[in-house]
Amino acid sequence: MLNHVIILFFSFRVLLVTIIIICGCTAPAKSSNPVSLNVVSQNGFIGFAAQVQLSDDKTASGLGPQQLLVDTGSSALLFCNKDLAKSLTPIVYPGGSNVVLNPAGQSNDTCNGGSVLMGVAYGDNPNLYFWGYLYENELLISSADNSNTDSISGAAFAIAEAIGDLFVCEVAPGFDGIWGIAFSNAGNDAYVMLPNVDGNPSDVLCFSEPKCSSPTFNPVTEWCVNESTDTSSFPLQTVVQTWLDPHDQSISGIYLTTSVSNFTALVNNKAITYNAGIWFLGNNAIQNEYYQQNPLHATVSSNNNGAFWTVPITSMQVYCGSSSDSKNGGPLMSLGSTCNDGMCFLDSGTPKLAFPSSIVNEINSCQTEGSLEINMDGGTLSLNMMDLKTLAAENWIIDNESYDNQIILGFQTWLWYYIVFDYSDGVQGEAKLSFVYVNN
Repeated sequence: MLNHVIILFFSFRVLLVTIIIICGCTAPAKSSNPVSLNVVSQNGFIGFAAQVQLSDDKTASGLGPQQLLVDTGSSALLFCNKDLAKSLTPIVYPGGSNVVLNPAGQSNDTCNGGSVLMGVAYGDNPNLYFWGYLYENELLISSADNSNTDSISGAAFAIAEAIGDLFVCEVAPGFDGIWGIAFSNAGNDAYVMLPNVDGNPSDVLCFSEPKCSSPTFNPVTEWCVNESTDTSSFPLQTVVQTWLDPHDQSISGIYLTTSVSNFTALVNNKAITYNAGIWFLGNNAIQNEYYQQNPLHATVSSNNNGAFWTVPITSMQVYCGSSSDSKNGGPLMSLGSTCNDGMCFLDSGTPKLAFPSSIVNEINSCQTEGSLEINMDGGTLSLNMMDLKTLAAENWIIDNESYDNQIILGFQTWLWYYIVFDYSDGVQGEAKLSFVYVNN
């Protein structure tokens, strides 16, 4: 979700590979059916929603399944409603399978036994924040009719104790939280806080290396930041990786069932459209009917912003007319330096496409068939001009100046492409995105 700041942080991800050997044999990988995704549209925002429920909360809170924004631009799973915590006990340091000791393999005796508290602020706006305790529990994922269910054991997530004007909890009713599926180090403006033995969040211990410190803390304006705690040093495994671990490959794919021609109806029809998307896991992500044509494989850019699904865009060019005739092409806009600096994102949590103003102007001025060609290391994405003009007329394509000059391939990207996420060994390794054109 990149609509307010350069990018958001929610949790931390460490790739863990689990191999069970019995009598010298490796346990077979888990095979999952695809999970249905919903689409929530409210107040000018639209996004995928996964239907998630805590296995220990079937009756305690009375809230039922929660609709969580599936966000490729953040990394943790957050529930907005603190009533969900009624039946749960927070994670304590250093216990819990999702707590990764730092330095590696070492715990901090001063911090032991404290409940883990997380505070997240969003960019320069002090009112965009939440703080809450971290929990570990089994999560149940299902479709609206409870078919295609799946579960995630040992998932680490946050439940908000307090929120400011946090977008997904306040501005967009219909969502009940957020599920970030980026990488563990998605942002440096988040700090883990450990309450004292009484669990009072106004007096916390900030985890740092190699000791804990005790700064003054106000969850609205301060985020446990001082000279010794200026980086995220308390990683947790992200829920998406916990989900993928039992599969034989760290890949997943997301498909949207709606075409551009039906997009307006999807937006205006109702607050939530059930079963409007599909989430594939493991080998199923590349063994399904949508992974048919030759995909465009793009290695995730890691320079300066190696926590998110950054795309290696080299240039963009608008063709007003057939792209087979070079005469129809507008000026070629080079974007290599911008994207190499980690300023070009695939972000399902942004409800718009954000392009440079010259590209937007060319789209608006073209009166014929044509396309926007987005050139990457690995191939070219081609977006139909008439589709783009339809979206632009409804203000779903905007000048990227309002997004800090970032290039953002937002939710609408799924109108043209089925997208596969390959986490591999992390963004510092060979993480990839694969775009497969679909003709809905």
